[in-house]
Amino acid sequence: MEILLLGPYPPPHGGVQTNLVAIRRYLLERGVPCRVINLTRYRQPDHDGVYFPGSAPGVLGLLARLPASIVHLHIGSAITGRLLLLGLVCALLPGRRAVLTLHSGGYPTSPEGRSARPRSWRGFVFRRFDRIIAVNE
Repeated sequence: MEILLLGPYPPPHGGVQTNLVAIRRYLLERGVPCRVINLTRYRQPDHDGVYFPGSAPGVLGLLARLPASIVHLHIGSAITGRLLLLGLVCALLPGRRAVLTLHSGGYPTSPEGRSARPRSWRGFVFRRFDRIIAVNE
């Protein structure tokens, strides 16, 4: 089993970043190969299985190239159209399971969350994931 995490990787440090680092540390301590694709604008050189692509095509290239049996996408607060499209790409990668972790307690009560229906764009994308984890209520 190999895990590919996608989300904000520190710096800066926040709740989602802390969770992503903790999951990676947990997996590596147990001998599970784990790589990370940073999705923020903060860049540094790639190191130790953590990648900092500079563009959307760079993220897609890494998704296609890096081995993984599970792709785990972490999203915090706003779920933009770009993130939904990325989620759809992750969920449709052949031979891989896709997991979404939603780190936003405010999403269900937001206008976007309230407008999500099974036949909406959000509903369509969310149903493509093998598992969805809601971190907050």
